[in-house]
Amino acid sequence: MAEGIGFDGKRFSVTGDIGPAALVDGGGAQLLNTSMARGSLLPGTVVHASTGGALPTPGGALRMLVLAALLVLACSPLRAESLLDLDVAYAEGRYRLRADMSIDAPAAAVRARLTDYANLTALNPSIRHSSVRAAKPPFAARVTTVIQACMQMLCRTLRRVEDVREMPRRLVALIVPDDSDFSAGRTEWRLVPRGEDAVLVQYRAWLTPAFAVPPVVGPALVRQGMERELRTLLRNLERLARAAS
Repeated sequence: MAEGIGFDGKRFSVTGDIGPAALVDGGGAQLLNTSMARGSLLPGTVVHASTGGALPTPGGALRMLVLAALLVLACSPLRAESLLDLDVAYAEGRYRLRADMSIDAPAAAVRARLTDYANLTALNPSIRHSSVRAAKPPFAARVTTVIQACMQMLCRTLRRVEDVREMPRRLVALIVPDDSDFSAGRTEWRLVPRGEDAVLVQYRAWLTPAFAVPPVVGPALVRQGMERELRTLLRNLERLARAAS
């Protein structure tokens, strides 16, 4: 089941790969956000707007990790129509990421944020450091990012070095394996203008980690982490591009 927040006119529903996590009866959106902010609403509860009471459900024993995921979804400022598509898949040691997003800002403003390589930390707090230096043609820059990647209670610092090729409406980055914690990878951003003040952003990437990922549950956790970080990056890209336009 795809994760997200839905509204049928009377109640809000929050769903994820684990299934339904919370329901809020009509007018309870504010109650949901307030309860989650106070840490008083656990995953797997039903909140009634009329009474404000929380009733335990069979899913009430879900891990606190689920609560963190729900907070990301519930508090995201992305407009419903902004994020058109997002998917992260894993097969044969390779992770594939895809996202389409509509942003009400000029394509130039979006491109300026993506090519501000020395300040990529503004796009995602998990990027602890970014730097840029010259690269050999046809690449415009060699970009290094240091990322703090966390899965449940485990965190790891990852180094990612990429050679970036810049085109008017495309940016393509290739992993430099000798200097990275990834043995291979490619990222592409496509910017499709929709008039003067809107742009369709298409993100396509694949990555092969050079470090060992525990079998069975490991790839699933990494995939969930990548999806979470990609949502954060897109959210901040939209906010910063719109502010600059």
